[in-house]
Amino acid sequence: MRLRFECTVYRSLISGIKEDSKCILIVNRQEKHILLTANSREINITPDQNRKIWVERKDTRLHVRVQYEHEAHPHLELIVADPNHIVENTLAEVPGVSFTGKSKLVRTAKILLYVGLTLVLMVLLLRGIIFVVSGELSYMLAMRIPANMVKQLNINSLGLDSAQLNYKPPADIDHCLREKLRVLTEEDTIYEFRLFFIDENYPNAFALPSGDIIFTDEIIKMAQSLDNPCPALTGVLAHEIAHVRFRHGIQNIIQANLFFIATALLIGDISAITLAISDLASLSYSRRMELEADKWAACKLKELNLPATPMAELLRLLTETTISEDGEKIPEWLSTHPAYDKRFEVITGNGEQCD
Repeated sequence: MRLRFECTVYRSLISGIKEDSKCILIVNRQEKHILLTANSREINITPDQNRKIWVERKDTRLHVRVQYEHEAHPHLELIVADPNHIVENTLAEVPGVSFTGKSKLVRTAKILLYVGLTLVLMVLLLRGIIFVVSGELSYMLAMRIPANMVKQLNINSLGLDSAQLNYKPPADIDHCLREKLRVLTEEDTIYEFRLFFIDENYPNAFALPSGDIIFTDEIIKMAQSLDNPCPALTGVLAHEIAHVRFRHGIQNIIQANLFFIATALLIGDISAITLAISDLASLSYSRRMELEADKWAACKLKELNLPATPMAELLRLLTETTISEDGEKIPEWLSTHPAYDKRFEVITGNGEQCD
């Protein structure tokens, strides 16, 4: 392949090649030869044992010097316009062509810098797109998973021993939560909500995708320290019901296995979907999901004519127990839960978000 580049003779000691005359630089990329055509003459200027070519970049132009061995000055100097580095890259393919100064080094450094910055920007842009798209897509996929499959993700999946399930809450607390569970879910035809109490060494309440809702003994004791334990625990119960109804846990599991589950849904491989969503260890909620569940719970408390402040107080106590091993409170950005102030505002917002 022969490439032709227009040039100007800047200096010449070769007979018949005049200075300031127009010329054509011809590079044979296959044979690695360089020819020069000027003033109706064609000469071979390919580097060899006796002839060297030196290339120096000056802004958008190349100075190409042809110098013979044992000569003090170049026999020929050409100027080639090369704003896009095409000529420079082509000449670099020919053995024996040397580049003086820092032109090639600087150009290479600039190219690497531009490529690096471009890659960083592309990664940041792609992460932003994936964050938005995967959130929307995971919601749609979560809603398409059959209910009978979701029901398999129940308390039996946790592997709890019988001793943990023997905990019995006080009768008034048990009656309060079971009655409120009935009222809050009586119109639900998809899930079979069930209430469980377990013996655990930390205060917590959580829901499984099937509709099984678990309260630990410690959160019951914590609520009993408040003036109104029933409204406080009802708010927590409603919060966990919201996670189930909006399939928050399934959404997060799907986001972690997005491509796999999307493909399984397209080809109808139900067993593959079951395998992907059965990892309850990855069941967690984003801050957006937590606030969405808080909002739904606050609205339900309003419908039941129950105060929201006790739930907020119980949340404050739970927040105070969220500490690191060295006793320092865990910052919001290290937790999936939003900061307490944000959640307090949503929960005690006088139901304005429900209108």
